[in-house]
Parts: sequence; structure tokens; C-alpha cells
Amino acid sequence: HLCNLNDIHMRSPRQSPLNAMLEELEHSIRSFRGLAKITWQFKYSTYPYVDSKDQLTVFLGKCYHLAQELRPLLVNIRGVANQDEFFQRDNYRVLVSTRRTLVTLLEEMNEAFRHKKERKTTTGLVPPSLKARLQTTIVEGYSKSSNTSGRRISGDVSTDVALESALLSLGRCADLIRPAGRLTSQSVSQEKWRDAIRQLEHFLDLMETACDPDRPLPAHQWGMLSIA
Repeated sequence: HLCNLNDIHMRSPRQSPLNAMLEELEHSIRSFRGLAKITWQFKYSTYPYVDSKDQLTVFLGKCYHLAQELRPLLVNIRGVANQDEFFQRDNYRVLVSTRRTLVTLLEEMNEAFRHKKERKTTTGLVPPSLKARLQTTIVEGYSKSSNTSGRRISGDVSTDVALESALLSLGRCADLIRPAGRLTSQSVSQEKWRDAIRQLEHFLDLMETACDPDRPLPAHQWGMLSIA
């Protein structure tokens, strides 16, 4: 989250949540003697859930962490849609890279399941039971847009289905903003920017609901917690 704040500050300075803090600091420095100007830097650390002994937690942690890297893109697209700033191509590169990585993760999982054999990848081992475990975990309150009417269809689905739906929304977002990301002669209309926001919001919301290993349990599941 801190790194996302820093990326937003660098790529979308007009919308940076850090602006208010910096303005207060500048005001304090001008008003009071002896105050030193504050700077900061970010050092990346390992996301704790990718080091879990449970392969399902590791997989979901990777997916969630990748999805969160697109938060600065959402801020940037909102600024473009409101005509407050220009689109940053760095955000498009992150989008393409993130989507490719997520697709690879799902393909490796499906291959291990299909051949019933553990797959060795550059990021670790993928057990054949991973997809089966995703099929038994449920994402509650799932919603998607109907292709015909645009209505929201709600219900409970398995986590693997939710991940596939999220990737579909991410792909639609990439298609909508591709001309701006690649600097082609084709322009992106305001309607398409707003549609891209909806697709990206759906992706992020669904990934957080389905993949965040640290998300709070719903109230009806509190009684299912084991006592150590």
C-alpha cells in the first residue's frame, strides 16, 4: 500500500493522497524555525503470504499482490476520464505485465490439474490439487455484468471461476485503453475510459474478495474458526 501511494504520487501527482501531508509540512517549515524538511524512501519487502507452507495461500497471495499493483492505474484512468491529467504509459506496461503473469499462473495451475502431475515453475511448485482446492472454496456475493442487458448477476461461485472472470474484465480494460498505451493514431473516447474504469474496478474488487489471504471473515463464519 505504501509503494502504491508512492507510485500514485509520482505518476498522478494531482491526485496524490500525499499532497495534503506535503502542504502541511511546507507550511510548518515556513511557520516554525528549526524544523527540518522531511523526505522518505520505500524499500520493498517480501509479501508474507507468498512464504506460507500452504500452497493455496501462496497462490492466492501472489494473485492478490499482483492485482494491487494496478491501483495506481485506476487512479490514473479516473484522472484521464475527468480530464484532470494525461495517461501514463508506465501504468499500461504494468497492466500488460500483470495480466500476462496472472494468465501464466492460471495456465500452470490448469496444466498441473489436467495432467495430475506437480509442475515446477520459475516461482515454485504447482501441485495438481491446487485447482481442486480452488473449486471447493466459494466467493460469496460474486457479481458480473450480463453480456446482453448489462445487469449485474449475483451469486456464489468457486474461486477458480471468480479468477477467470476477473481476468476477463482485466483483458477488456486492456483492450479499451490499448490505443493510449501504444500511442496509436486511434483515440480513446471518454465513454471507453469510463468503461475501462468499470472493468478495472470489477477486477480489483473481485480479486480482493477472492484472493486476499488477510481479508476478514464474514460474521456467519466466525463460529467455524478453530481454537489453537
